[in-house]
Amino acid sequence: MERYKWSFAHALIGWIFFLFGVVFLIVPIVSVVTWEDFKKDAVSVSATITDIKTHTERSTNSGKRRTTHSVYIEYEYEGDRYYEQLDHYNSGMRRGDEVEILIDPDDPSRNRSEPYLFSGIMAAFGLIFGSIGAAFLIHELKMSIYINGLIAGDKFIYAEYSSEERSNMTVNNVRYNQAVFVYDDGFGRRLTFTSRPYHPNSCPYVKGDSMKVYVDMEKNPNKYYVSREK
Repeated sequence: MERYKWSFAHALIGWIFFLFGVVFLIVPIVSVVTWEDFKKDAVSVSATITDIKTHTERSTNSGKRRTTHSVYIEYEYEGDRYYEQLDHYNSGMRRGDEVEILIDPDDPSRNRSEPYLFSGIMAAFGLIFGSIGAAFLIHELKMSIYINGLIAGDKFIYAEYSSEERSNMTVNNVRYNQAVFVYDDGFGRRLTFTSRPYHPNSCPYVKGDSMKVYVDMEKNPNKYYVSREK
């Protein structure tokens, strides 16, 4: 028996977004855990911002400019002076400002700042990306259950191949096509259905082809699946 297969494009997008969301959630969790461990024995000192350097790079892919900042600090601990780089930047920082930092007494050159703002931003991105990915995957799961129910119940009509048109799917910079099928219900209603996208050089249909379209015409004519079996 024919089975509905998940859309490769939708599944791929779903998994990419979902996995990015997981990564965005793992990073702040690890950051907070290591921070809590670090600050148990850390010592608070006052540091002076000695310099702020701005770096601008142009992306080779998009051509957009990306600006980052490096903040350099000076502080003293147990009679020794250290010149290090701060692990964060905000637009309110100025040369000569005093900032409170935590250092490792066993390695005074190692300093850290509270990661909660960074972690919160990363977690928010994680939830957004994860939700988008989950939405794509849940949609494909629900679609699979629904369409396979129609297939199991032999709920289909025959529609005739009419033409092909460009789809919204692009793979390796190649815009895929999709076949258009037309169905006349005999009561003056003319409906069109589109197939899954395919490579523009491999149209599987010819004029005169009639394909099964699994659909519930009475309840939900907009939710359908064009069979791949001739």
